[in-house]
Amino acid sequence: MTEELTTEQKLRKEWEEYKQERNERLHSFFVRVMVIFALLGFTVAGSVYYVYTTSQTNQDALCAIRHDSERRVILGEEFLRENPNGIPGVSVESLRRSINNAKETVKSLSSLNCLPIESPSMEKP
Repeated sequence: MTEELTTEQKLRKEWEEYKQERNERLHSFFVRVMVIFALLGFTVAGSVYYVYTTSQTNQDALCAIRHDSERRVILGEEFLRENPNGIPGVSVESLRRSINNAKETVKSLSSLNCLPIESPSMEKP
């Protein structure tokens, strides 16, 4: 009977050792998985930040182009009102073509969400 107990005790001891080893392996596995997820999270966060800052820079640059074109339209139309026959060396057709090109640029960039520009007459050179 003592032999059975010792066999049973051996089996219990082996079972406990197996459970402990299994738990250690599972713990190690989950720690590795958490580290991998953390690294992936930081990588994704860095990528999102890079894309956001790049797109913001691009939007700012495109807004600057749009504002410049808007100013060119306003100033060009004012110039044509003041000089309806053009000036020597610059024809009216050339001025109108330039204004129309600037209008097309403004139209193509109209979907951007840009801050409004100040009136050119209020700006100081």
